[in-house]
Amino acid sequence: MRCCYDSSMVDIILPVLSCQKCGWKWTPRKTSRPAMCPHCGSRKWEQQNESSGVQSAAEEWKVPERREGESLWAWMMRLGDSLPEEEKASMPTDGAINHDYYLYGSPKVG
Repeated sequence: MRCCYDSSMVDIILPVLSCQKCGWKWTPRKTSRPAMCPHCGSRKWEQQNESSGVQSAAEEWKVPERREGESLWAWMMRLGDSLPEEEKASMPTDGAINHDYYLYGSPKVG
């Protein structure tokens, strides 16, 4: 990106960060280290996956099929129980009350 000031050209170099979990690339808005990936929400976005042949939990997890005759509520409970522990730990515990805080950085409610 180039910027003009007093008829002299100045090169501005913006950092590009990338998530090692989902591959998302972004330019941060702040100079501080981001707490999580804006795309997948991983708090370990800058750590490399071990290349020991073991897939990460996000790659091997599959949505369980809904069984015949199973109610929607029972399937959703089974779906929640099947989430990897790492993903469960990264989810907010206050429900949707602080939706704007988690997405946009607004002040927390309650």
